[in-house]
Amino acid sequence: MQLEIYLHNWRCFSTTKFTLPTDSLVIIDNNGSGKTSLISAIYSLFTNSPFPYTKYIDALKIDSNYMGILSNIKNLSLTGELRNSRFYTRYNSLVFNKNKIDKTNLFLNKPTILTYLPIDNLWLSSDRKSKLQILDIILGQVFEDFNFYLKKLNKLLKIKNIYLLKLKNNQTKFDHIYWSELNINIWQNSLYIWKIRQKFFHYLEANLSIFNNFLNKKDLQLKLYYYCKECDKYISYDHYLKKRQEPNYDYLKNIELLIFRNLFGAQRDDFWLEIGGQRIEKILSKGEMRILVLAIKHLAIKLSKTISTKPVWWFLDDALNELDVEKENIIFEQMLNDTDYYLITGSSAKPINSVSIKELMI
Repeated sequence: MQLEIYLHNWRCFSTTKFTLPTDSLVIIDNNGSGKTSLISAIYSLFTNSPFPYTKYIDALKIDSNYMGILSNIKNLSLTGELRNSRFYTRYNSLVFNKNKIDKTNLFLNKPTILTYLPIDNLWLSSDRKSKLQILDIILGQVFEDFNFYLKKLNKLLKIKNIYLLKLKNNQTKFDHIYWSELNINIWQNSLYIWKIRQKFFHYLEANLSIFNNFLNKKDLQLKLYYYCKECDKYISYDHYLKKRQEPNYDYLKNIELLIFRNLFGAQRDDFWLEIGGQRIEKILSKGEMRILVLAIKHLAIKLSKTISTKPVWWFLDDALNELDVEKENIIFEQMLNDTDYYLITGSSAKPINSVSIKELMI
């Protein structure tokens, strides 16, 4: 069964219907034709998450208060509405059976969807906040419960920051019990996030050497170093986790109430990667960094297949133009072979079968 989706006030589309075949798809069209709008709608419809680096409200068409993604699959839809300056969404995915895979129809299964976007090329040489953001997007796509704990952590941090601001402005009194419970919850959610990050980094360190030939390195032994604030230096991740002891909240309280900012938790991490004792951004060219990111994304696909029976989809948006080196294309083709379904967009012609946006419209 083909997938028919109806987009209403979604990005650049007012009311448009698309039909997608069950086979993987490559969309080649001009910039501004709606490629990202379509691929982001499919991503959100099957994950109940905004497209990476965006919020749902970003998908709302200008001068609109309501958006919707409907489909020909019963009980699969996503709608959103702007009310009183807040955006509310409603997701219906009753069609998915978590305990059973429907091999007769690709679109009746809840997939694991991994993405590759042009911004990912800068991942390992970007600033601390951006590195963590891209890392957590990958982990949220691979590990089913990761986003739950990450969203919970961010919500707790927001609550704490508001509480600190109220204390600063003398709008409330200090409540030691409330303060302790808030900090303990931040710590417990951080522990889960650190545990998942450790599992992912261990997998990378153990398997990345299979890409030695692609980077012309004799020994691609990746080493990860994490910033330890207590010792003010970068150390190995395992050592970092051993150093991670529950903070002395009473001690931190005096400092946090002085600067009115939270001073612990998984959101404050920083890291870098080394090969042969040197940071990768100092020894790898931009092209090699792109190959390394592709290799890590490939391993993320492989890892997802070891921890879940769900089909793996791969969405690559407007990054096809970046693949100019033969080695990159080899990794790229291997990634396609390891996925159950892929959806790729680009604006330049490539020697593969492709369609335009208009050809998918009904």
